[in-house]
Amino acid sequence: MSFSSQVKQEISGTFARRPCCMEAELQAITAAAGTLTITNGTPRLTYRTYNIACAKETLLLLKRRFGISTMPYYVRNERLGGRRTYVLQLSREDSARVLGALDLLGGRTAGTGRMFRRICCRRAYLKGAFLAAGTITQPERAYRVEFAWDTRERAAFLIKVLAQCGVPALSTLRRNQHVVYVSQAEAVSVLLRLLGASRALLHLENVRAVSAMRQHANRVTNFDQANLGRQLSAAQQQADAIEALSLRGGLADLPKDLATLARLRLANRDATLEQLGAMLTPPLSKSGVQHRMRRIMQFAQESTPESSIPEVYHAKQNHPSDR
Repeated sequence: MSFSSQVKQEISGTFARRPCCMEAELQAITAAAGTLTITNGTPRLTYRTYNIACAKETLLLLKRRFGISTMPYYVRNERLGGRRTYVLQLSREDSARVLGALDLLGGRTAGTGRMFRRICCRRAYLKGAFLAAGTITQPERAYRVEFAWDTRERAAFLIKVLAQCGVPALSTLRRNQHVVYVSQAEAVSVLLRLLGASRALLHLENVRAVSAMRQHANRVTNFDQANLGRQLSAAQQQADAIEALSLRGGLADLPKDLATLARLRLANRDATLEQLGAMLTPPLSKSGVQHRMRRIMQFAQESTPESSIPEVYHAKQNHPSDR
């Protein structure tokens, strides 16, 4: 079972008690999964959905709110691997009653229905919209919820309802469908909370926590690796300078404490300053080793003859562009 199906199955078992909330949820389902046929001026409403949770929810809402009982059936689509389409067809009388109650007749609101004043009705509408037209990506892959609508007006209506609930959303046109999507992790979390999908919300937050821990661990690892690289580079520069100084007999001119540290660096090119300090007798702190190493490097630089400076450096100094 996909993550979308799990969420739909979780939220389909909870029903609103107020008639206005039942109508709000059914309004969204009707806008997304309902088709209207008019014969001799009389409308007839039919619901079609691939999701059994949506079909059951629609059936129970019709019965609880309007006292309508209809016999559902399904059709297999062989082109889609035998996928079932669940169908609920209302009589002409029931269709007119439902459409009138949901304010979906006459095209006054482009088939979107009424706007809601109460947060409970907005949540009910979002629940119906997700059951009939929504999908959610597995949190391990991405944080994204989508709603597919057949008209721009219905997509804009949903974006407005989401905004009133504090969930930012955008829309795009894909395969002749107007897709409303929520792609921020925090917004997806708020939406799941509004839908009442507590198990899915817990799973999402666990994934976010693990992801945050991994990102922190990666940052620490990258920082440690970069710091180690800088330490090794500095140690190599120190060893090279001391080795050049030793070849010129300059170590004999160093004070005893500096000469001892210089020889330790030559013998331990990969050692850190803390490790070098622990090798000294008596042991020396990192700051103390750093201070002595700075004096050694200064002495090596001052005692370096000008002839040992690379020719590239002289060429740069005498380049006509620098005059």
